[in-house]
Amino acid sequence: RILTALAITGGATAAAVIATKVILSVLINPDSGQDQLLLNMDLPSRPVEIIVDDEIPESYGPIDRKHDTALTRIRQRGVLRVGYNADRLPLTFFNVRHDLVGFDVDLAGSLAKELGVKLEFVPFTWRNVTQEIDAGLIDVVPSVPYSTSLVPAKRLSTPYYQGVLGFAVRDSDRAKFATLDAIRKQTRLTIGVPVEMQLPVQALVSYLAPVEVEIKPVRVLRYFFEEKVKDVDAMLVTAEVGTAWTLLHPHFTVVVPRPDAVEVPMGYMVHPADDDLLEFIESWLVIHKARGTITHAYDYWILGQGAKQHQRRWSVIHDVLGWAE
Repeated sequence: RILTALAITGGATAAAVIATKVILSVLINPDSGQDQLLLNMDLPSRPVEIIVDDEIPESYGPIDRKHDTALTRIRQRGVLRVGYNADRLPLTFFNVRHDLVGFDVDLAGSLAKELGVKLEFVPFTWRNVTQEIDAGLIDVVPSVPYSTSLVPAKRLSTPYYQGVLGFAVRDSDRAKFATLDAIRKQTRLTIGVPVEMQLPVQALVSYLAPVEVEIKPVRVLRYFFEEKVKDVDAMLVTAEVGTAWTLLHPHFTVVVPRPDAVEVPMGYMVHPADDDLLEFIESWLVIHKARGTITHAYDYWILGQGAKQHQRRWSVIHDVLGWAE
C-alpha cells in the first residue's frame, strides 16, 4: 500500500510484532485518574539549567551563518535553543506544576549537557517553524516526522524512535475504524491531518480506497479533542501523542487499523547549513542509544514508567497497542 511504503520501519521483526500484537478497542476509564498520573509526571533529573520562554524573546536578532558555525554560536551564547509545542503530550507538555516536561524535554537536557550549555525552550508553530530555524531563533526541533512535507529530509537527523500511526476518534466510532475492512465499508470520510504530518494526499486516499476521502488540515491538535474542529470523522495521529490526549478527553480513543500498522520515523530538525550541529546530534544519538538513554526516556514517558507507582501506570503499549509485559 502506498501509505505503508512511506513509512521507514524499524525492521521486519518490529513491523511484524506491531502488526500482530496491536489491540484496537481499548477504552480508557475516565474514573481511573490516569489523566492525573500523566499531568503529575516530572523530569527524573535536570542535568542543566532550563529556561522556558512563553514567546520568542524580542532581543533575538539575525545570525551570521557565513562566519559562525552552529556549534560555535551555541557555545558562545552558552545556550541550546530547542523548539517546543506544548500540545505534544507526552513529548512536550506542561505538568500540574506548570513545568515543561516530557520525552523530548528529557532528552534535550542530555544533549545540552553534552554540549556544555544551558537549555532554552522556545515556542514554535508548525506554520512558522522553518522560518524560525532559518532566522536562528531555534537551533533544533525534536520529534519531526519523516513523513512531513514541511521540510526536506536533509534537515532531519537519523530517526531516534518510531511513531505508530492511528486515528483519534470519538469512542462511539471505534468500531468503524478498528480495521481497514470496516473503514472501507464507509462511503465518505473527512480525515483531519495535523500540519506536521501532511502526508501526500493521494497516499492517504489510496490507503483508504474506495472510500471517498476529504483531507482537512488541522493547525492545533488540541482543537480536535476540544471539539473545535467541525465535520471531521477522525484525526490522523501517532498513537503516542493521540493516546495521551485521550487521557484528558476520555470520550475519544485511538485506534490503529488492523491488519497493517504504519510506523513513522521521528528525527531532529536543524537548518540545512548547520552540518556541525547535525553531526554532533548524530554522534550523540549513537552514544546515548548504546548507553540506553533513549530507551530509558522512552520507557519513562511513552510507556508510562514515570507515573506514580501506587496505581497502574498509563502506557501507550497497554492502553492502545495492548502489548503484554
